Amino acid sequence: MKLFCLFTLLVFPLTLSAKIWIVDSNPGSASKDFVNLQAAHDGASAGDTLYLIGSGVSYVSEGLNVTKRLIIIGPGYFFDNPETQVSLQPAFLTVSTCNQTIVFSEGSAGSVMMGLTIRGTAYVNTIT
Repeated sequence: MKLFCLFTLLVFPLTLSAKIWIVDSNPGSASKDFVNLQAAHDGASAGDTLYLIGSGVSYVSEGLNVTKRLIIIGPGYFFDNPETQVSLQPAFLTVSTCNQTIVFSEGSAGSVMMGLTIRGTAYVNTIT
């Protein structure tokens, strides 16, 4: 029982340190942490949330390689209540060439993507 309590006291604070990062590719926007999705991924820690603001510019320029558990939310997830939206533009990921791929690699188990528009062909592959 003492070991369980010690383990809980050491691990529980780690789960409380998740952060929400704002990713905004709109030119001239001041309240953002990152401009593209790969930079946001690289700067985030496992368990963090990346919130993409609606934009006319794709968030994927040279692909995305997810190597940690992240929650990625676009504005489309909240479109059922447009009165609360800052912008009604979607957040989109363009995957039109071989170099522009979205890959969930080892370590990304438990990641979630929602509310995004994917332009191009999306392939889903499971890692066993």
